[in-house]
Amino acid sequence: MPQRLNLMGMRFSRLLVLACAGPDERGAVRWKCRCDCGATKIIRGADLKRGFVKSCGCWNSERTANKNRSHGNSHTRLYRIWQAMRDRTSNSRASNYKYYGARGIKVCADWSTYEPFEKWALSNGYAKNLSIDRIDNDGNYEPLNCRWATQKQQVRNSRKCKCIDTHKQNGAIL
Repeated sequence: MPQRLNLMGMRFSRLLVLACAGPDERGAVRWKCRCDCGATKIIRGADLKRGFVKSCGCWNSERTANKNRSHGNSHTRLYRIWQAMRDRTSNSRASNYKYYGARGIKVCADWSTYEPFEKWALSNGYAKNLSIDRIDNDGNYEPLNCRWATQKQQVRNSRKCKCIDTHKQNGAIL
């Protein structure tokens, strides 16, 4: 019979082996371990040595929680602006898709996730009384073609607005 390796005091990832807990029903040696989170757990020695068990289970929980964690801004006005911008350019069932996505207007790849859009917005004058405006109405939603504008600026920059040239020539307004 091979000699049992004493694992007491050894560390395996997040686990510190405290004491031998005796054999299980199949004769495999089990060890009492303390996880870095403070929990204790009985684990088979073979599972520790092979790296099959890295924690009491907290590591998996943390990984899952971090994977599902988002920016935390889902209920903000800025997030709704970003969501609406993406919707009207990519969702053919959106009520105003015909004015955006159907005309070929897109959202740039950098803004496909919220965080880069938020960073741009906060560093480019976003305020609660402003809305996103495309400088070139035929251009895409992208940092160089967007700004934060008042409702009055939005109306003046719409496709329906007819600009009147008020340059004077020989005293007459043309």
